[in-house]
Amino acid sequence: MGAFYCAVCRQTTFGGKGHIFGKSHQSRLRVVLLKFLEKVKEARRTLKKPQVEKFDCTRHKQKFWCYCCGLEVDRNVTDGNIAVLYGSLLEHMATPEHRKNTHKFWWENKADPKLRDKVIVTEEETERFKAELANVLETFVEKEDEFIKQEADCIRFQEKHRQEVLQSLLERDAEAELFNGPNGTDMSAEDPVSSQFKYQGSDQQPGSSFVESVVGVRRAATAQGLTFIGYQDSSNGGNVHTEEQAKLKKLPPNRVGANFDHTSQTDANWLPSFGRVWNSGRRWQSSRQLRSGRHTDTGRSTRSNWPSSSISRSLLGNFEESILKGRFSPSGQIEGFTAEIGASGSYCPQHVTLPVQVTYYDISEQSAPSPFLGVMSLEPLGKKGYSVPKAGTIQVTLFNPNKTVVKMFLATYNFDDMPVNHMTFLRHRIFLVPVEEEEAEGKGEGPPGGGALDRKKTLCYLMHLRFQSSKSGKIYLHNDIRLLFSRKSIEVDSGISYELKSFTEVPRNPKYSPRV
Repeated sequence: MGAFYCAVCRQTTFGGKGHIFGKSHQSRLRVVLLKFLEKVKEARRTLKKPQVEKFDCTRHKQKFWCYCCGLEVDRNVTDGNIAVLYGSLLEHMATPEHRKNTHKFWWENKADPKLRDKVIVTEEETERFKAELANVLETFVEKEDEFIKQEADCIRFQEKHRQEVLQSLLERDAEAELFNGPNGTDMSAEDPVSSQFKYQGSDQQPGSSFVESVVGVRRAATAQGLTFIGYQDSSNGGNVHTEEQAKLKKLPPNRVGANFDHTSQTDANWLPSFGRVWNSGRRWQSSRQLRSGRHTDTGRSTRSNWPSSSISRSLLGNFEESILKGRFSPSGQIEGFTAEIGASGSYCPQHVTLPVQVTYYDISEQSAPSPFLGVMSLEPLGKKGYSVPKAGTIQVTLFNPNKTVVKMFLATYNFDDMPVNHMTFLRHRIFLVPVEEEEAEGKGEGPPGGGALDRKKTLCYLMHLRFQSSKSGKIYLHNDIRLLFSRKSIEVDSGISYELKSFTEVPRNPKYSPRV
């Protein structure tokens, strides 16, 4: 007999075709058919319920070996974006060539005829699969579109929030220049966001590194002495000498320079009592006259920017409580203010935007700014209020009717020891403090409320928060949030360097009160 090659056993025999009736061939055939039917069984499960996934080259580029046809076919159908699982295999099993080769394979290898139809897909099953696949593809595309829209909304929200934070930072830098003057110390180096919170025991707020990095990038970009290599059009501009002369022309004629006549005298009344703002005279004698004015001009009173001069220092706390509780008669109300609340800690609750009722009070004299009181009710969030972690950071961003950031308040807190069914409050203040006074006192860690430093600092912003604990021990912001701010910059002495300092207060003895 001649040689005979068996594709199932992968060997050549010299016993002729009688090899297919042997035990070794039938045993090998059962193993091959078992593996083949297991793979086909997985594919037939998707006939009634097609499966569609996003294309992944590591998973959806697999091949399948068809023993009946003796060739390799793709397992899945894909267009590079979407993959239909076992789509190519089912399509191959429905072809007439596969049907013909299957009958031939079963006849030549004397396989069990009952298993033959399991590896063949009929035309009815193919049509039903195509109809189900169309519905599944439509649903999958809709879900993908919805997911893309959600991702786009998230990206737009993050970009908007980043722009708002950057815009508020730029506004603070501009406000710092107004406080210190063009020749003053850069107050933005001590940003209110990165101020020290004395009562909570933290040296820096979370998130201040981001703000400081943005400030550092802006300043480093302007400080680097980089040389432009290329063509520069100088037809409309002068050289370094003409630009220097142009800068000198913009300086005030009575400035203090290298050739200044130091024998000239300045009137002692250059520093008025209602805000210590320059009206006349040169500034070179400012520090000396200011220090001498502290000892000789004791009869002159300095007025706070918000309360009138008739209100004594001992009643400053009462004034603050009165304006927070609305005891003063408001001069008017402004609609359209909103505020966004957020928190971070052991978990980050979803940010919420609520309307703010803003009223202003005309109780100041001369050019001092009038205080604005913003009250944001938390009743729309439910009976309990806004859920926050037991310890972390509260962020409240105030927007004007034009959706521009007015102020972003950041306050840290720690109420891990609050008992259940108790309540307390937190008051966050931002003061404008003279740097010289703070160094003279030597007590930068002290709370607001006493000493020469307290008499010189000016309240710029205030945020009042109320906290309560539930029966389960969760912490909530409840009732309302009250914000105190001004419409325009506060006038201060340009000859003294100022910086913004933040202080956070909580009640003492007792720190928590039981809920009624």
